[in-house]
Amino acid sequence: MADVTKDVAVDAGKPSGPFPCIDPQPVMAKGIDTGVDTCKNGMLRRRAIVTCPSVLPEVGKECNSGGGGGPAGECKTDVDCAKVKGGHCEPSLGPGVWCYCASSCETDADCGSGHLCLCGPKFGTCVAAKCNSGADCAVGDCVSYTANLGYGSTAMVCENSGDSCGAQSDCPNGQECTWDTSKGKKYCSPPMCAIGRPFVVQGSWRKAEVVDCGPVSNRHGDGGATGGAWLATVPADLLPVLAQHWENAGQMEHASVAAFARLALELLAVGAPLDLVERAQLAGADEVRHAQLCLTLAQRFDGKRRTFGPLTMVGVAIDTNLASIAASAVAQGCVVETCAALEARIASEQAVDVDLKAALGQIADDEARHAELSWAIAKWAQSRAGVTGAADVLVAMQTAFVQAVEGLRAADVGAQLPAQCGVVAGRQLVALRAHAISQVIEPAWRRLVGETVGSDWATTLAE
Repeated sequence: MADVTKDVAVDAGKPSGPFPCIDPQPVMAKGIDTGVDTCKNGMLRRRAIVTCPSVLPEVGKECNSGGGGGPAGECKTDVDCAKVKGGHCEPSLGPGVWCYCASSCETDADCGSGHLCLCGPKFGTCVAAKCNSGADCAVGDCVSYTANLGYGSTAMVCENSGDSCGAQSDCPNGQECTWDTSKGKKYCSPPMCAIGRPFVVQGSWRKAEVVDCGPVSNRHGDGGATGGAWLATVPADLLPVLAQHWENAGQMEHASVAAFARLALELLAVGAPLDLVERAQLAGADEVRHAQLCLTLAQRFDGKRRTFGPLTMVGVAIDTNLASIAASAVAQGCVVETCAALEARIASEQAVDVDLKAALGQIADDEARHAELSWAIAKWAQSRAGVTGAADVLVAMQTAFVQAVEGLRAADVGAQLPAQCGVVAGRQLVALRAHAISQVIEPAWRRLVGETVGSDWATTLAE
């Protein structure tokens, strides 16, 4: 039955947020209240810290690998995942079904620093968190938000009096309710394939704040007559949407500078060939240019000059585990950056404005090289691991691949926008992601785990 406490924050004698948990329904597992509520708007609230009940291993549940040309899987039933903490056997999505062992949790201690164990109806899942419960919050409760835009992962944070949303249902059609350190509050933002390698710290994508430097006298910048004439045809209500899109993209590109700097250090730590190290450093330089390009494009749509604030490095660590580095390359590069490269390529072909078309074309070329670098790292990691470590590297990469592809398939795609604006969204983005997975990413993956990633990969991507 519903929790009779309508607002835990108010009952605790502190102010509630602008989107309090209305009509909370407790998440039950095995007849036990897990301390997590589902609010009317879809937001989750952690009301109390409870050891998560688990139904694992599930009886009668089977997963069959190999369908659609997929590789042999790790498991068939949950029992096969006994070596994994709270292991359960889950199928990948789409062609090439592969069953893998996913983990679950019972307590926050199972999840490590910066995370909590969020109870569900079957078991707990580790999620990134800035709070453990409402007791940690000066305002409101400890509630959920979409952590990685476009990929739908859940994280927890304290409410803020400046929040502009509580959940996706509070946002305009096609936008998601997210939070990051640059704003310090929850806000609505369009989802997107990440343009640039995500800078992932403790499970969340980290970005710097964008600083407003005031208006410029000529919104159209150096676009000349062509830019001015084209912008005049864009509906006025779309201009701030497009400006926000490019501001978001600029934040991702800016964060990618740090991501590639860290990658170069990690490659050095595991003895990678200098060619891979050099390519990582060159990719970081590309991202500097991309970040500035994106801010210039944002300026053209709303006439505001911008720069980047500090990018916090709190909690950043250099990974020295070969399997983990390979897994990150697969998830963040082989899947995410390949998607981003294809998105930029299609957007460039559709853009009407010559400056927008040129900028997107340059980004697409560079991101394709960055994605190819990740495939090369994954291939090298297999050979570097040797006979004794190859299995660990392969399992880590397979798990990362399946989870990244699942996230890509399940992600929101935003509201449809005119194709000539240089933004791929809505139904077109659904089709693009399906094409990227079935025609580029999965074939390249099968070559990687079955044979090698051949030199034809870049040709396939360009097509």
